[in-house]
Amino acid sequence: MHLIHHPLVRGLARLGLAVCLALAIGHPAVAGEGAGAAAEQDEGRAPAQFADEAAGQRGSGVAASPSGADAELLERYERAAQIHDQKALGWHLNATVMPQWVAGANQFWFKEETLDGHRFTLVDADRRSKRPAFDHRRLAARLAASSEREVAPNQLPLFGLRLQAAPPKASFESLGKKWSYDIRRNALQEVGPLDPPG
Repeated sequence: MHLIHHPLVRGLARLGLAVCLALAIGHPAVAGEGAGAAAEQDEGRAPAQFADEAAGQRGSGVAASPSGADAELLERYERAAQIHDQKALGWHLNATVMPQWVAGANQFWFKEETLDGHRFTLVDADRRSKRPAFDHRRLAARLAASSEREVAPNQLPLFGLRLQAAPPKASFESLGKKWSYDIRRNALQEVGPLDPPG
């Protein structure tokens, strides 16, 4: 069986893992000059040659093992599969959504994954619309000022978040404390320390 008929190679081709292949095969922009020589050698072989070799192997009834440049290319495809397994979580955002309903309103919020972190999104079921649950930058600035720590707006460390519709408020745990946030007034208030474990 020729390399192009290998199940792993066909699977990767269907997935179109361009980034993985660039890392695994050794694209110059990733691995430096001179990388990918084996891939270039393989590209120089005509498609008809691949087909003829594959047909000959099937006719002989012997499954040939890849060797030489093919073996090296197969090893790189396998490395690409490993990279895919490590990075797949970031390629499939919001595969699972956990809606949290807002008391007293036909609304729910959920933690929406983004390419650079996450945000908290509010969905209005009556209006069939969605928007940020609050201004993430303003809240990050308030948290940073109150805790004297850096807080990124695209990675707000909020836990146990609860939203109130009227007036719009949020309560949550963050940075070892409990907080209450008046969304409209952009007023953050420390409620107290976290409850001891157990």
